[in-house]
Amino acid sequence: MEAGATKISRKRLASLLETERARFAELHPRSRKLFEAARGSLLAGVPMSWMSRWAGGHPIYVEGARGATIRDVDGHTYVDLCLGDTGAMAGHSPAPTVAAVEARLADAGGAAMMLPTEDAALVGAELGRRFGVPLWSFTLSATDANRFAIRLCRQITGRPRILVFNWCYHGSVDETFITLDADGEPRARSGNVGPPIDPAVTTRVCEFNDLGAVEAALAEGDVACVLTEPALTNVGIVLPEDGFLEGLREATRAAGSLLIIDETHTASAGPGGCTGAWGLEPDVITLGKWLGGGVPVGAYGVSAELAERVEGDPDADYVDTGGVGGTLAGNALSLAASRATLDEVLTADAFARMERLCTHFADGCAKAISAHGLDWSVVQLGARAEYVFTAPEPRSGAASAAASDPELEDYLHLRLLNEGVLLTPFHNMALMSPATTDADVDRHTEAFVAALAELADASVKRAAISDADVIRDQYAAVNERDWERAMSHYAEDVELVIPRGLRSGTFRGRDEVGRWFGEWFSSFDRDLHFEITGLVELADGAIELTADHVARGRASGAEVVQTVAWRYRFRNGKIVHVEDIAAPG
Repeated sequence: MEAGATKISRKRLASLLETERARFAELHPRSRKLFEAARGSLLAGVPMSWMSRWAGGHPIYVEGARGATIRDVDGHTYVDLCLGDTGAMAGHSPAPTVAAVEARLADAGGAAMMLPTEDAALVGAELGRRFGVPLWSFTLSATDANRFAIRLCRQITGRPRILVFNWCYHGSVDETFITLDADGEPRARSGNVGPPIDPAVTTRVCEFNDLGAVEAALAEGDVACVLTEPALTNVGIVLPEDGFLEGLREATRAAGSLLIIDETHTASAGPGGCTGAWGLEPDVITLGKWLGGGVPVGAYGVSAELAERVEGDPDADYVDTGGVGGTLAGNALSLAASRATLDEVLTADAFARMERLCTHFADGCAKAISAHGLDWSVVQLGARAEYVFTAPEPRSGAASAAASDPELEDYLHLRLLNEGVLLTPFHNMALMSPATTDADVDRHTEAFVAALAELADASVKRAAISDADVIRDQYAAVNERDWERAMSHYAEDVELVIPRGLRSGTFRGRDEVGRWFGEWFSSFDRDLHFEITGLVELADGAIELTADHVARGRASGAEVVQTVAWRYRFRNGKIVHVEDIAAPG
C-alpha cells in the first residue's frame, strides 16, 4: 500500500501548543497587562463574554483596524480573516460607510430620534432587490431579527413550536439552543445558560439534510416555522445536499409551516446570499452583523403574502408592547451606514472578487492538507471557507460536531496568530472582505503550511507495505487473541489507535496491570491511550511496530500524565518480541 493518511501525534500536538502559548505570552505583554487590569471592572475581563474565547488565554488588545488589517497594542499587525465573525465582512472602516456615519452625526445630526429617515426605505428596497422579499423591518442584531420573525410566525399560524437543525446557531434565541443526543432524542444544548424552559417544549430538531426527518416532524401539525441557515456555518460549514432546500420548501408549504432563512453568515455567497444565488423562496429572511459595515444593525424581510397576514391580524400588538421592536431599532445612524455599505462597499463586483480570493484560499489549504497526507477537508461558501478535521466534508451538524478537535484547533489558531494571521476563534473559518488581497491569502497559506509541517514531523502514516492483506490479517489475529488478552490487565478502557486501513478497537479489563507494561501504570484510574508511531515489514516477514502509551489519571492524589514507548514484533499473528525503548515520561 502507498503512504497515505497522516495521524497527528497527540504528544507532539500538546508540546507544540505549549510552545505557541509561550510565544503568545512573550509577544503580547501589553495586551496581557490590559486584560489583567480589565478584570477589575469587566466580567471575565472582557466587554463581551465571547472575547475570552481566544486560544492564548486572553484576547489581543486592538489599537486600530482598517481594511483587512488589525494593529494591536504590542505593535503587531495581523491579516484579519475573522472580520469580527462577519461583523466586518465589508472590511474595517470602509470609506463610504465612514463618510455616511460622519455625515449623519456631524453634518445632519441625530442618531436615535425614533423617527424615520429617507435611508430606511432605500435600504429596504435594496434588500428586497437582493433577497427577493419586498417588505423589511430593522433591529439591532440578527438575534432580534430571528426572535421577532419567530413571534410573527407563531402569531400568524397559531402554532406553538418551531423546527431547527441539530447544531444550528441563530444568535441567543432561547428556542434554538437544542440538539440531538446520541439516541436521537432532543435535549437542551450543553452549557445553555438559564433557559426559561426546556427547549424540547418549544422546538423540534432534525439533522440538516435529513428531509425524511423534517417531513415527519412537520406532520405533527404544531410547527409554526422552520428556522434555518441555507448552509450551517457555526459548526463548520455544512452544505445542503442537492434538492434538500427545495424539498424543505415543499414540505413546509404542504404542512402549513412558514420558512425563515437566516442569511447572517451565508450572505458570503453573494449580494443576495444563498437565497439570491440559489433561487430560494423563503417566507422570511433574517440577517445582521455585516449589513452596517460594522455599525450594529439587523433586519428581517417578509413576503407580500406574509405582510398581508400580519397587517390583517387584529389581535396582535405590533406597534407597542407586543414583543416586537425596540427603541433603538431602525435608528438613523445604523441605516445611514447600511445604505452606504450596500450601495458602495458590498457590491456585486466586490463579492465576485471576494469569492475569487476565497477560492485561492481554499485551494492553498487543500494543497497543504493533501501534501501532508491529512484526512481533512476544506469547505467553501462564496467568500467564506473553513477547514474541517475529517474527510469527506460533513453533511450534518452531528457529523461536523464529531470532527471537532479543540486542542488541534487551539494550536492552529495560536500558531497562525503568532505569525500574524487572525481566524475566527470559534472554528476554523476564514472570511474575505473587499479589502482582502492575494498577499493576505498567501500569508495565511505560508503560515498554515508551516504549522502542518510541524504537526507532521512526528505524525503517523500508513505503512508502505506491498501486501495490504498480509498486515491486516496479522492485526486481526493479534486483536482477537494476544492483544486483547494483554489489554485485559487494565482496570479502565484502553484505546488502541492503528493507522487508517487497519483495525482499531477499545479493550476492557478489570485486573491489575500485567508484566508487559510495567508497574508504573498500576496507580492510574483513567484511560490509557495507545498510539502507533512506526510500522515496518522486516525481511523475514515479521512486522515491527513502535508505539507510545500515554496514561492520564491521578497518582498519589495529583493529576499525572505519563508516557512510555515500546517496540513489538509480530509473526503469524503472535507477539514474538517486546522491548522497552524509552523510559516513562
